[in-house]
Parts: sequence; C-alpha cells; structure tokens
Amino acid sequence: MDSKEKIKVINKYNGSVGYEIPELGVNRIFYPKESKLLTFEELEKLSFIPGGLEILRNYL
Repeated sequence: MDSKEKIKVINKYNGSVGYEIPELGVNRIFYPKESKLLTFEELEKLSFIPGGLEILRNYL
C-alpha cells in the first residue's frame, strides 16, 4: 500500500477521540461520528505509539 494513500477513518465512539504524532507534526481530534481522510503512513505511525492500537481498534 502506498504510504500517501488516503483512507477514510470514522470516530465510532460517542465522545471525542484524539491523538498526537510528534514526528509528523500531527495533533488530531475526532468529534462523535466525524470522519477524516488520513494517509496510510499516519495510521501506521499511530499504531506504534502507546495506546495507538487501542484507539484504532476500539474508537476509530
């Protein structure tokens, strides 16, 4: 998969969900039911930060 490919991500939690990836300069907040297009690279890096996999599996 191309690291710059965009993937639609939806907040499936009834509250706000947020995370920060300092090496990419990313600070995101998803409000309930909000969707955003994110790169595969960002999602991959999110999976490596503490708690990132839980965010992806249970909230987004």
